[in-house]
Amino acid sequence: MEQAARLIYTESGDLTLASIAQQVGLSESRLSRLFRAQMGVTLVGYRQRRALERFLELLPARRGRKLMSVALEAGFGSYPQFHRIFCREMGMSPQEYLRDNPGP
Repeated sequence: MEQAARLIYTESGDLTLASIAQQVGLSESRLSRLFRAQMGVTLVGYRQRRALERFLELLPARRGRKLMSVALEAGFGSYPQFHRIFCREMGMSPQEYLRDNPGP
């Protein structure tokens, strides 16, 4: 599970459950079960949280880029997915976050 978590942490591209399972040598279902049992969070939840962390790391350097562009670079598949996860995890919309945290 450490190898799967490391892949998710270091890769920002299109990591799917199938590609991670293939790289660690497990079936998708076994990987999902073991990941949740050992890490205490679902693999999808871990991947989403990491994409949000990447987004927050990339945000200060966005320099006029649209939030959608930064969200896609961070690893989200779409803006609606990003917005839903951001609101759930942060307790506010991305626009509210930017208003409260204008950055440099």
